[in-house]
Amino acid sequence: MSLNLNVWDEKWGHTAKTKLDFSTRRIFAELQKVISFQGKTVLELGCGTGRLSFLALESGAASTTLVDNSQPALQLAKDFIGDNPKARFIQSDIRSLSPELRADFVLSSGLVEHFKGKELNQVIQIHRRLAKEKVLILVPASPHYNDIRMRREKSQHEYGWQRPFTKWGLRRALRRNQLQVVVLRRFFVTYGMKDLTERKKWERLLQPLESWIGGLLLAVAIPT
Repeated sequence: MSLNLNVWDEKWGHTAKTKLDFSTRRIFAELQKVISFQGKTVLELGCGTGRLSFLALESGAASTTLVDNSQPALQLAKDFIGDNPKARFIQSDIRSLSPELRADFVLSSGLVEHFKGKELNQVIQIHRRLAKEKVLILVPASPHYNDIRMRREKSQHEYGWQRPFTKWGLRRALRRNQLQVVVLRRFFVTYGMKDLTERKKWERLLQPLESWIGGLLLAVAIPT
C-alpha cells in the first residue's frame, strides 16, 4: 500500500505557513525523555514541514537531513528552518535513498503507518540500513480513537491509507526486520482529537492513564 503522493501535495500545497503546534511540542518532549540529540546527525524520513528536525537542531543536533517526496512539504520545511548550514533537504522517495545518507539517528513520524505487508517491511529495512546508532519511529497507537478515525472516508481522503499499531504489532514488525527494541511506550492521550477543547488540560488530567490509552507509540530500536 504505497503512499498517495497527490494527497500530500494537496495537503501541504494548501498550507500557508509552518507553526510549532501543541502536537509537535508534545511529541518532541517525549523524544527527549529517552534520547539526546546533542552532537548527533539526524535523518528524518517523510519529514513533512520539518518541525521535528527544527527542534532537533535547536536541541544540539550536529546536522539534519530532511527527506520527503512532496515538493510543497519540503518548501515549507525550507522556509521554516531557514538558511541553516546544518540542514539539508532532499526530495525523494525514501526507497531511492543513497547509503551515503546514513546518520546516527533515523527518525520518522507519521510515515510507517501508511504501509503494510512487504512494503512495510521494506520501509522499516530502510530505517535500519541508514541508522548508525538508533531508529526512532512514531506511529498512531491502537486501541485508541485512531482505530475509528483512520478508517473514516474523510481521514483517508486527507491522509491516504493508514492503520494504527498495537504495541505487540510494532514490536513484531521491528524485530522481524532486525531491529532490537530498547524503548516502546505509549503517550499523548488526545492525539488525533483535533476538535477537543482545552487539550492541554485533558492531557494533564489523563496523564496517569497515558501508558494504557495514549494515542501514539514511540519506538527506539538498535540495528542488529
